[in-house]
Amino acid sequence: FPPRERRALATLAVTFCGLYFGYYGLSTWIAVLVSEAGIGDAYDVSIYYAAATLPGNAAALLLIDRVGRRRLLAGSMGLAAGFGCLLVAALAGTAANRRAVSVAAALCVNASSIAGFAALDALSVESFAAPRRATAAGLLC
Repeated sequence: FPPRERRALATLAVTFCGLYFGYYGLSTWIAVLVSEAGIGDAYDVSIYYAAATLPGNAAALLLIDRVGRRRLLAGSMGLAAGFGCLLVAALAGTAANRRAVSVAAALCVNASSIAGFAALDALSVESFAAPRRATAAGLLC
């Protein structure tokens, strides 16, 4: 890889690792978090959480060409971080609407992360010349 593409590869690798850590970390533990917080049936929330990928993919489909890959990635990651903070605050709180806020925040984290995956996948493929594109995508994913 030429130096410009090496820099892109390193940046995208770090971004992929962060996104994987956040997404799979929450998706692995969402049932446990819901169960221990006593905010509802963990299985129902897990099904809703999995279904939240659809709006994330739809948002990415509609926005990726309008706002661009980098802005969609930055926006979706910012939203995921914000909703993640809201989720932590809601799970730690004692308010009456704690259940609704916690579940809504978890679903929004998932939808935002999925939109980020779509933007990151498109950006990673477009960042490399055609002869090295498949190798770079294989290394990143």
